[in-house]
Amino acid sequence: MNDDQRALSDITILDLCDEKGQLMGKLMGDMGARVIKIEPPSGARARSIGPFLNDEDDPEYSLYFWANNTSKESITLN
Repeated sequence: MNDDQRALSDITILDLCDEKGQLMGKLMGDMGARVIKIEPPSGARARSIGPFLNDEDDPEYSLYFWANNTSKESITLN
């Protein structure tokens, strides 16, 4: 058991969701779960959804992706 007193602090979740389910992983991460997001080498499709920071149409600047994927770790898997 770790020191984190949040409700899901002893749980690890593997997030395989696309853009339709990614909010649930964020909420579980916010409640203390360790959430590991798996992305393909090309990046998640949600990275192509705007709005984009400074209006740069770049997957690294998708505010939609950032907002829904905080509280997560991520790895790419081929």
